[in-house]
This record gives sequence, C-alpha cells and structure tokens, in this order.
Amino acid sequence: MGIPSHLQMINSAGRRMRRGTFSRFQELPVEIRLMIWKLLVDPNRLISVQIKVLSDDPSEPTRTPSENYTLDMELGPTQSVLLRVNRESRSVALKFYRVHLPFNREAKFEPSGSVKVPMMKQILYFNPEHDTLCFSCYDCSNCFAFPKLLQDLFHHDPNHVGLMNWGIDGHFLSGLDNVIEKSKGSVRDTLLRHISGIQNIYFMSNCNRKVIGALQCYHERHVGLRFNHSIPIRPRTTIFYFGKPDPRDINQDLKAILTTLINPQQARITWHELQKRWPLAFDKPAANQHLIVANDVRDHDVAVNDLPAARMFLKNEDQGWIDFQYKWPALLRLTLKRGPPVEDADELARAVKPAFGFWLFPAHILGDVEGDYRRTRILDLSSHRPDLVLADLS
Repeated sequence: MGIPSHLQMINSAGRRMRRGTFSRFQELPVEIRLMIWKLLVDPNRLISVQIKVLSDDPSEPTRTPSENYTLDMELGPTQSVLLRVNRESRSVALKFYRVHLPFNREAKFEPSGSVKVPMMKQILYFNPEHDTLCFSCYDCSNCFAFPKLLQDLFHHDPNHVGLMNWGIDGHFLSGLDNVIEKSKGSVRDTLLRHISGIQNIYFMSNCNRKVIGALQCYHERHVGLRFNHSIPIRPRTTIFYFGKPDPRDINQDLKAILTTLINPQQARITWHELQKRWPLAFDKPAANQHLIVANDVRDHDVAVNDLPAARMFLKNEDQGWIDFQYKWPALLRLTLKRGPPVEDADELARAVKPAFGFWLFPAHILGDVEGDYRRTRILDLSSHRPDLVLADLS
C-alpha cells in the first residue's frame, strides 16, 4: 500500500543523498580538489541553541571563557561532514567555519536524577556570515549568560565579527531586555555593541498544525477545529535551502495561523523598544527583520534528521489526529456540526502536501510596532506569500 497523498512530503533527498563513486578523485590537481570541497560546504545553517547559566554571577571573570554557561544543541547534524572525510576536506571546512568556539555541552539526566550523559567540552565550528544561531533558554535568568557567549564568539573569530544572524523568540528577548537593564558600565556597553552589530534578526514563531479551538485557546475559540496541512515542519537538521515563494495552495491556511505560545509581534515590539532606550548603541543601519513560521519537532520530543524519520513523524502525527477526533466526537459535533472524521478521503486527497522546513516572511507583515498591541495567538499572514525554505533530510 502506497503512502497516502496527504502524507507525501515535497522534500527531496537533498544534494548529499546523491552518492557516487569517483575512484580517480585523488588524481585530480589539488587546486581542483579544493574547489570541489568548497562546493560541498553547507552554506546556510540554522542552529538551535539552548543556553544555561553555570554560575550565579556570569559577569565574574573566569579562567576559561566558556565556563560560565552550558549550551545544548544538535551537534550531530550541526558539524560539517567535511570535518571527518580527510585532511584536505577538513582544512577547507576549518577555514570556512573560522570560529572554533569551545563550550560545555549540558549534561543529560534520567527521570530519576541520575546522570545519563555527563557534561563534556565540545567545539562549535561556526561561520558568522552564513550561519544563524537561534537562541532559547530554560528560563529568563539564563539570559544572563548571553553576554559572555557573545563575547566568546567575538573572541574566537579571527576577523572579530561575532554574531551576525540571530534567531530569537519572545521569551528570550524579554530575558535579554532584563539583562541589559541590570548590567552596568563596560559590561552593558560591550553587550549593546555586540547586539548592534547583528545584521539579520529572525523572530521565531512556533505554530500548531492541529487547531482544536477552545482546547488550545479558549478566548479565541472562533479559530475552529481543523488540521493546517500547509504549515512547514521544522526538523532537527540544521541545513536548509533558501528558495522561492511557496508553490503550494496555502492562501486559505495563511489567514489563521495559531501560534503555540507567544505572538512574535511581542518580541518585535520588545526589540523596537530596546532600540529606543539605547539609541547611541544602535547608531548603525538597522538589522534586517524576518519572521520564521513552522511547527518545531522539538515540541514533540522526537528526532527528525532524515527522510525515514520524517515519514514516521507524518504517520504518527496523522494517527494522533485521527485518535483525537474519535476521542472527542462531542467537540467535533459542537464545532463542526458533525462527527468524525474532520476530512473525508476526497478532502485529504486534495490537501496541501507537507513540507519539512519553514516559512520565511518579512517581519513587517506582523504590523506596526508603535501603538496599541492586541494580544492574540492568531496570525493573519495572508497579505504576503512566504518563501518556503526546505530542510536537507539526507
């Protein structure tokens, strides 16, 4: 039995999946081999990072720059495969990813409290111009480690550029605003200098594919009960192909996007107010502002790094949606005036095919940052067709 139409993703295997054998590669002139290695460098990575304070006062100087915090990220899909092929490819990768940031990888614990994976020292190989670091933290107090991390990125960059492309959500930016307020003197000046040098800001919006009205958002229960097939699924892989406007039939779904927690406009307003409070620190050209919309697999506590895992995710998601409908038939009859299923076979056959990646919008689609702000989890993004940025699932 084949895969149902509504579960057939539009992602291809990606360029790294097309393997072949060229036994005479080593006979090529070294200059040509180096050119080939350079073509294989992954140019655009979106790396999710959770930061956590290690000490009570991260502003205190320590012997090792990274002792004040731990980072948690998916290092497997983050590190370039060229680092492990041979000496030649590794030299190309090390030159491209010129920032070699040593850091403490956060320890993992069992539910019982015993250590599952101990804290360990690792290295992030990073390119400021091409890579985007997307920050989140366990609670706002962990944002106090962010100034030290920015300083470390700058310190380990031979070109002294530091962070240029920055992904943030509302929680993290609110915490950072508090850090700036409580910092003093040179610490605050250094932090503001690093932040003002950022060229691209990506406001991250995690959105629901399953829309179940009052059970998710009582005050906006008018959003109804449906499955939003259009919303891309952001996997744990870090490599994405920035592309063209989404070719799928998504217009209707764009009119009511349900965010999981915080409207990204709140983060955008916080950023605007921060710039107004510290105008001298932001005397450079304003950073380009973007909006990333997707359903993050981290919310489902699953690892989706390749095509088989992506197919399994879609299958489980679909079964979960079916199970929900038959568990809550009264809710369906109240909302839709009929029982399950929400979509019949013909409707599913016409449904938008799923995509793994994310939507990319200009941030101004969220509205004006001045004036009254309406707290809502429902976004109408139909005025702009987003770019569909597809993940490499090879």
